[in-house]
Amino acid sequence: GYLDILEARLAERSFVLGDKFSLVDLIIACGVAYGAMCGIPLDRHERVAKWLSVCQSRASFKNEWGGGA
Repeated sequence: GYLDILEARLAERSFVLGDKFSLVDLIIACGVAYGAMCGIPLDRHERVAKWLSVCQSRASFKNEWGGGA
C-alpha cells in the first residue's frame, strides 16, 4: 500500500523529496496523520512513524492543524 511505498522512500532519504523538509512532506504528513487519527496503524512502518513525528513537530504542520502560534 501507500505506507509501504512511503516507508521504502524514507529508507533512502530523510524526507519525501530528499534531505530537506518541503511542502510535499507537509501535504503527505497531513494525510498520514489523519489516517492514523482514524485508526490506521503505523506500527509496521517505523520510518513513516518517525518521519511523521518530525513533521508534526514543525511549525508549518502545527499551523495546518490549528496548533500554531
